[in-house]
Amino acid sequence: MTIMNRSPLPALRSAALVGAIAVGLASSPTAQALAATPAPDDRAPVVVFGPLSEPAQPSYATCPKGTTLIGGGYEALPVTLEDPQTSPPLVADMVDVNTPSFLRPNSWVAKMLRGQVHAYALCERRKPDRKLDGRVGMAG
Repeated sequence: MTIMNRSPLPALRSAALVGAIAVGLASSPTAQALAATPAPDDRAPVVVFGPLSEPAQPSYATCPKGTTLIGGGYEALPVTLEDPQTSPPLVADMVDVNTPSFLRPNSWVAKMLRGQVHAYALCERRKPDRKLDGRVGMAG
């Protein structure tokens, strides 16, 4: 049994599409165009998958250089109990970590209580920094 979960931060474009669907406008030409138009390559998030963890150990997915972590999630391979009285098998496991990592900057970490897990990270490409005129100030 495989369980997928994700915890990305919402993007304006996704929110607009979800809002359009929620109010019944998904059949409008605008909503159809939003759904059918892929993001340009320079704006599409980079998805990084971490390795399959050992049982009860964490998996880390680290964003590559030039990107920033914006969300993440996991794919779980939980421990199950085979019971002839039940179908499907009973899951005897849970995710106990699914969050940005404080040990590894720019990384997402996931961990199962007993089973194995793949962490994944959603990474946004950084925009080129604006050139500043050298003055530093504080807002008031």
